[in-house]
Amino acid sequence: MRRAFIIPALLVISVFMVLVIGLLTKQPLRNLGAMQTLYQIQARQVAVAGIEEARLRLAGDINQSISNTTLSFEVCEAGTTTPLGSYLVVLDASWAVAPFRVLRVESEGFFGPSVKPLARYVIRATLDARPLLSPGNRNPKYLHVLRWQESVP
Repeated sequence: MRRAFIIPALLVISVFMVLVIGLLTKQPLRNLGAMQTLYQIQARQVAVAGIEEARLRLAGDINQSISNTTLSFEVCEAGTTTPLGSYLVVLDASWAVAPFRVLRVESEGFFGPSVKPLARYVIRATLDARPLLSPGNRNPKYLHVLRWQESVP
């Protein structure tokens, strides 16, 4: 009587063991996907920082002529010198002349070491490049974003 009960119990336990082992082997893949999503979000934030850096530099140089420029900067953790990521900003001023008066800015954010980043994110923005609406009348929308496009390379 006892032997008849032990054999089905061992079969049920072995089936549960196979299911648990299968679930445990899939868990690292789920964790890897979650980490990659986190890295993409952080690379996006670094790219946004690049766009804002370009806007601030342009706003400070309102009287200078705008030309094609490339900026790069390494973002460090607050209070340390440990680099978290970097960005590369390319400013295209070929459309900054009348009648268009727009700037095209492309910021590529990298998260992780600069040699081999963990994630990359690209943001392309078109900005209003008309500092004055008329002589003596400043444009309140100067350097505001007209178009925003994001992509993962």
